[in-house]
Amino acid sequence: MKTKDNNVASDTRKVRCSGSEGSLGHPLVYLTIKKEKISCPYCSREFTYRDVIKKGKQI
Repeated sequence: MKTKDNNVASDTRKVRCSGSEGSLGHPLVYLTIKKEKISCPYCSREFTYRDVIKKGKQI
């Protein structure tokens, strides 16, 4: 679920990112959200753990 321009809410702490749809993306990377959120090192897309959103913290 996208929340802001480049932010994705996740139900799990392990996420994957391949950039944009189709062949214009970047290599597939797997990331682990250790605290509140993590950014993809290739495209800067942010992934926020949904539990943080439920607790009312702003992303």
